[in-house]
Amino acid sequence: MAVQTSACYKENGMAPYQYLDHTADVGIVATGATLAEAFASAAEGLAAVLCDPETVEEREERPLAVSAADLETLLVEWLDEVNYDFEVHRFAYRRFVVHDVTEGHLRATGYGEPLDLSRHQLGEQVKAATYHLLEVRPDGDGYRLQVILDV
Repeated sequence: MAVQTSACYKENGMAPYQYLDHTADVGIVATGATLAEAFASAAEGLAAVLCDPETVEEREERPLAVSAADLETLLVEWLDEVNYDFEVHRFAYRRFVVHDVTEGHLRATGYGEPLDLSRHQLGEQVKAATYHLLEVRPDGDGYRLQVILDV
């Protein structure tokens, strides 16, 4: 699989997320110095698939929390929660701060604004995060997460 690097870079010069070439779906590889940063990067990657983040302003913050039996399932639940907020509550995210992430729980804040079709450029419609090729693992000095989104 070829990996396409995002145009966004964190302070350390590393892309916080990348896209994987995948037949009929979208794959995200997210990295971070900590597990919390990697989970935030994965959500930012998903948010950028849903809506161009350059068109979204950080006007509101929303608390987010999910629980699951293990880190892999937590990643799927986390991304599905962000997608649900976009699809049902029509809220576009630009950035996330994950306050704590453990084997079974994640607590975060998302920053963005209500979806405004006159200003926001929509991307792909995501049905769900999948378990296909799912990975959550330490990688060098940080963490690497990989997930395929069903579009």
